[in-house]
Amino acid sequence: MDNDKKNFDVFISFKSEDEKYARKVYDFLKHHGFMPFFSTLSVSYVGDSQYLKSIADAIDQCRHMIVVASEPEHIRSPWVEYEWGIFIARRNDRKTDGNLLTVLAGDMRIADLPNVLLPFQSLPLSDAGLQELLQYLGYQPDLTAAPPRRMHATPLWTFAVLFLALCLAVPAGLYLYEKILAPGPTPTPVPPTAQRPPPKDAAKARASAQADIPAPVREASPAAVVKDTPAHDAMQAKAPQSQAPQPAASTQPQTPVPAPPETKAWTEPLTGMQFVWIPGDCYPMGNPLSKEHWRGDEGPVHEVCVNGFWMSKREVTREQFAKFVTATGYRTVAEKQGWSLTYNGKWKKVPNVTWKNPGFPQTDRHPVVHVAKVDAQAMLRWLSTSGSGTFHLPTEAQWEYACRGKSYVFRPWNDEAPQACQYANIYDRAGQGEIQYPWEPFPCDDHAVRTAPVAQYKANPFGLDDMLGNVWEWTDDRHGWYDPAKRDNPLATTGDGYVIRGGGWNSGQDMSCVRRENLGMDSIRADNLGLRLIRKAP
Repeated sequence: MDNDKKNFDVFISFKSEDEKYARKVYDFLKHHGFMPFFSTLSVSYVGDSQYLKSIADAIDQCRHMIVVASEPEHIRSPWVEYEWGIFIARRNDRKTDGNLLTVLAGDMRIADLPNVLLPFQSLPLSDAGLQELLQYLGYQPDLTAAPPRRMHATPLWTFAVLFLALCLAVPAGLYLYEKILAPGPTPTPVPPTAQRPPPKDAAKARASAQADIPAPVREASPAAVVKDTPAHDAMQAKAPQSQAPQPAASTQPQTPVPAPPETKAWTEPLTGMQFVWIPGDCYPMGNPLSKEHWRGDEGPVHEVCVNGFWMSKREVTREQFAKFVTATGYRTVAEKQGWSLTYNGKWKKVPNVTWKNPGFPQTDRHPVVHVAKVDAQAMLRWLSTSGSGTFHLPTEAQWEYACRGKSYVFRPWNDEAPQACQYANIYDRAGQGEIQYPWEPFPCDDHAVRTAPVAQYKANPFGLDDMLGNVWEWTDDRHGWYDPAKRDNPLATTGDGYVIRGGGWNSGQDMSCVRRENLGMDSIRADNLGLRLIRKAP
């Protein structure tokens, strides 16, 4: 193993299946005086958390990154994407002026790259490609390393032999041309699409989006209840922070989210709620940026594996919640206590607002709000007695995996804030015209001041609607720091509160798939808080 504390200058990222190709790049760079970081040679494996820290430290140290891939799915694998995602975020934050280069091995083509990598230079894994690679790494050859070779005089008899060979070669060449080459038919051109077979797995060649640093703008959530709220004795109030400066705009072009693939779907018979099958996988959960860029408790990054699960395609609507109430006669916490939380410049307790009367116009197609976690659990128990399966709230691991959709870490619009209104109902110009919040609105119009009907914006790659924005969503987890030791289907059952995810209609520009919020008690309810369900089939 190389010494873990060496000063590296080029980070080589690759999937284990591409190690032989990456090793060729490594040996080439070492030969030319570079100190490349090569995970299997440069770091002693000392456990997941320490290994991830070594990777992150090496990326921070290296000026350049080279990503080597021979298959589309290799460059999109969770750990490779984790590595180049960190590097792109560092570039966008102007923490490095180095180059990100992709080296295409095997049958890999430029068209197979994720969209976010297309603006960067790509080179073939060939002698010419490796020589060109040196230029982008700023290689300066040492011209004084070896003295020039001395030229020797050429004997005259050498020229005589060459002249005789030329005289014999010309007639022979003319004969071959007339007898063999000239009579041949003109070859039929091969269409470009037929020159090469399609990738082995075209489904995995979908475009990928990678976001950079979320803007550090504090947004009020239901957890930010002021001290005059009775719930203050049971949970800590959070006051909105003033707006922090935005990072410099990225020069990356906007990366569109891939169209939702064909999905396995199921409809719950009592409410008509649609569910989508989410295939299981392992992924690096948490914010891959360094801790100073975290919104709060978004780390440490750790590998998490989730089994496949059914998730409701949309947030639970008023109509669907009404069917539960009609069937059971259930009364929500807000109805029993006669008040709920709303936000009109500050969080306050408002009498007589409930899911039926939210304090602003809604239709049956809007997401239900003013629903506490205990209310959500009552609906889950009712659905679970129907014989259609067991229903529960998503775990944090399930929710984040579903939100990211294997295509991005933070949000589908990257840092292109004007594009956000295509994907989510958030705090924008429409909202700013009615409510002045102490954070920067998105510079676009999503045509909704508060909640919007579900499924009005672009679905994510799993075909899920409104994973970001519209209303915050309850999860099944208690709040606390991540435990990297819990890898398979983790669920936090102890902690200081309950976690909500996804942001709402009044969320600012720090909203993302890795953002978490501690809501405190499970009886808290508010006008930007709803739910989404998970189904375990019988």
